[in-house]
Amino acid sequence: MAAQLEGFNSIIKNQLSFNKMIETQVAQLASSCPNVNAGKLPGQPKVTSKENVTTVTTRGGKTTQEPPFPKDAEKAAEDRNR
Repeated sequence: MAAQLEGFNSIIKNQLSFNKMIETQVAQLASSCPNVNAGKLPGQPKVTSKENVTTVTTRGGKTTQEPPFPKDAEKAAEDRNR
């Protein structure tokens, strides 16, 4: 049983050594890459301008309605009360 434990101990040490080597290689690769997109994920779209969205259409074809402006909402409430 002691021999098996010693064998497992040796295997674990070899694995830790291998992991350290891989970590070093990944760090070297990361430092050699240009850092033009710092802080952004690769899949993030580029934002070119800030525009208001007035309508959203889903893949199923449903659309949203533009929310009423405060003055329009007041008029609609007055019309409903009459």
